[in-house]
Amino acid sequence: MNKPFIALCPEITRANALTLMDWLEDEDVTRYLSDSRHVSRFIEQVIGRVQLPILTHLFNQGGRFFMAYDGQDVPVGFVRLVKVGRDCEMVLVIGNRDNWGRKLGASAIREGMKLAFFDMRAEKLIGLARHEVQFRQLDEGVAGSPAGAAMVAALDAFETGQPLPRVTLDAPVHRVFQPHVAPLHGDPEQGGGHVILFADVTEIEELSQLKTDLVSVTSHEFRTPLTIMKGAASTLSAHWAVVDEATRNEFLGEIVKQCDRLDRMTRHILDISRIEAGRALDLQRSDVEPDELIRAVVALQTTASTTHRIEVQLADALPTVCIDRDKVEQVLINLVSNAIKYSPDGGVVTVRAEVRGDMLEVSVADQGIGISEEDRARLFQRYQRVGG
Repeated sequence: MNKPFIALCPEITRANALTLMDWLEDEDVTRYLSDSRHVSRFIEQVIGRVQLPILTHLFNQGGRFFMAYDGQDVPVGFVRLVKVGRDCEMVLVIGNRDNWGRKLGASAIREGMKLAFFDMRAEKLIGLARHEVQFRQLDEGVAGSPAGAAMVAALDAFETGQPLPRVTLDAPVHRVFQPHVAPLHGDPEQGGGHVILFADVTEIEELSQLKTDLVSVTSHEFRTPLTIMKGAASTLSAHWAVVDEATRNEFLGEIVKQCDRLDRMTRHILDISRIEAGRALDLQRSDVEPDELIRAVVALQTTASTTHRIEVQLADALPTVCIDRDKVEQVLINLVSNAIKYSPDGGVVTVRAEVRGDMLEVSVADQGIGISEEDRARLFQRYQRVGG
């Protein structure tokens, strides 16, 4: 069964106002509206005092007012949104009792909640509430705010044919916007106007920067093994005849080791590409003893710092697990390495493994700076690196 259709329209005409008065005279309609008499008197005064066909600006004082229309474009009620502190209060009326029971109220609530959400979201992003800007000229204090200044800059760029620059607002929250401007062709005597759309491109901007950082970091990581390999190969090439067999084997072994390192790094980049493309990772599963794997990872990291002590706490008789050893090993290396890196004052890094139900849980704990509450929400975003 199709949901009942409701459209909320912000434009209020004199005919709408007269319809509202009729609804508010019905006691069944106003039974739960404590201010219905005041509203009715206000509407009557507006109609008698203002001889304008459109009364939208008067109905939107102190809140937002919408007429609710059904699928046949017939007015069936109204919705009023009022900001109360950090919350938004909604007043809903289905005026014609013939429409009661058609679930129009539920549909109107959904539409009203969408509008309330967008209003509150916009206020959070740009720091300007609707009542501060609605029906006001840009030069009436609005332009003095960062968001208002961005509107002025976007209009100036549009009118001079310049590219519209991206806008960064750091308060109340850090966001990046791409403005778009389109002219309104209205009454020439009124001067027309413009529609300004600010598209939130913060995530796109951050992703672009993070990818740039990833390329930079990866290039640096590749340079280290290449430098070692080149040094070893150059030494062997220049002094092969005078280098003893043990030293030659040591240099050749280092070249092989660094080749393996480059191979792992390349496979990690390919894994990232697969994930970006929405494809599953190519997992090479095999039976692995978790205690042996954990101790091997710890052995690799033990020499990474002289101010840290790595403790291993393993439950008795850990079960064999079927995993991709290389990938799980890399995860554990990353966790232990980060535990050392982000506890600069040293201390104990603890690696634990225990059975929980039918799962094996491995955890790494340190005594470092930790991760802030704000950054925890971004912890598993792509290419993300957070501070302490």
